[in-house]
Amino acid sequence: MLRLLIVEDNEEQIKLYKDTIDEFNAGSNIKINIEIGNNLEEGLKQIRTNDFDAAIIDLRLGSEDMTGKGKQIIKEIKSNLRFPVFILTAYPGDLDEDLKKENVFYKIYEQTKKDTIEVLEEMTDVYKTGITKIMGRRGIIEETLQKVFWGNIVINMEYWKKEVENKDKIEKIGGIICRQ
Repeated sequence: MLRLLIVEDNEEQIKLYKDTIDEFNAGSNIKINIEIGNNLEEGLKQIRTNDFDAAIIDLRLGSEDMTGKGKQIIKEIKSNLRFPVFILTAYPGDLDEDLKKENVFYKIYEQTKKDTIEVLEEMTDVYKTGITKIMGRRGIIEETLQKVFWGNIVINMEYWKKEVENKDKIEKIGGIICRQ
């Protein structure tokens, strides 16, 4: 089950997303489960408390938003999380220069020029690789880091603290402890 966050303030657009995802789910072996954030605060809360495999984000969140508050959510995802982000907006020009570079995990589409089904297909193609299960907040890499921390570093910390005086040795000690 692909967990998808949609950050969108327009109720009609949300209904279109839901209908399109229902249609997609009916014809796909990968099912998409969605969570909705209707504004900046809800979007930020969602990414801080839930795990996702992808996100669709609108830039302008609310009738008073003329600068693209959705950028804050995108920046937080790109700084702290690892899953594909698809921007579907009527205002791609609102993006800051540092948010304009696209790649497989990060796509920018003008809402009226990109079919949502195509976006869902791109999303599921990335999901099928298993990369979000490896790199995600509860992925294999994170699980391994937890094991290294609690199984190796913590139990050897007293030795490490004693050796902190020798700056040349400290990184070597960390490498040795992690390999144990």
